Amino acid sequence: MTRGSASKKVAKAAAAGRTKKIRGEVPLGFYSMLSLVVIAGVAVVWYSRYESQNPKVIPTIQPAVGTTWNVAIGFDVCGKALPNLPAQSATSKLALYTTGNGVITIAPKTKAQAGNAATLGAFVSGYKGLTISASGFSYPGKGSYSSATTCGGKPAVYGVYSWSSLLSTSPTKILDPATHKFSNDELISIAVLPKGTKPTKPASEVALINQAATNTTTTTSAGSATTVAPTTSTTKASTATTKAPAKSTSAG
Repeated sequence: MTRGSASKKVAKAAAAGRTKKIRGEVPLGFYSMLSLVVIAGVAVVWYSRYESQNPKVIPTIQPAVGTTWNVAIGFDVCGKALPNLPAQSATSKLALYTTGNGVITIAPKTKAQAGNAATLGAFVSGYKGLTISASGFSYPGKGSYSSATTCGGKPAVYGVYSWSSLLSTSPTKILDPATHKFSNDELISIAVLPKGTKPTKPASEVALINQAATNTTTTTSAGSATTVAPTTSTTKASTATTKAPAKSTSAG
């Protein structure tokens, strides 16, 4: 046997050995990829099942259609309260209205009137002769007032103030009355007061308390009615006396 023939036989034997070794190896990459596909598939099926059994609930922005809220409102000129706004007519067709007791009823009838659309500006736009802005207000038949108004010859400060609930003792100044969204059992005072005077809650707070007591009446399982009246505070609140832009006529 020649040297060349021997070399060829050795190479052939080595090639055959490599082939057998390759055939005997486990294809780890393939099985790993297959396992990942199976795991991903199981995860997708589980998540889909979870989503179907636990649908996302989009919270409804209150007040929703069918909800009734109440807000006390009052007007104070130099420490003297103006009369309650006269009752509006055809209240059954209105989403925001007053019946003359100093309380605004918020009762949306359509989605366009509900949620963030329940604003002080929306009420004002539906009440003839009434305007309330950041610089002053006009009361039907009672004139217009602002920081240009004087109280007994002394400079006055105009502001629109809100107590967020019957239990609130500290008001906040509403910077933009047109976009101010109502909250249930809120109290609002539109006031022109001598500089340094603290605003007080509107007198219609009493009517709001009575209305809140009516709204919290619940029916027990036995059919009897239980009325729970809220606790209120009569503590006067403090607030900033930042002047609003002046634009109005002076009060006599």
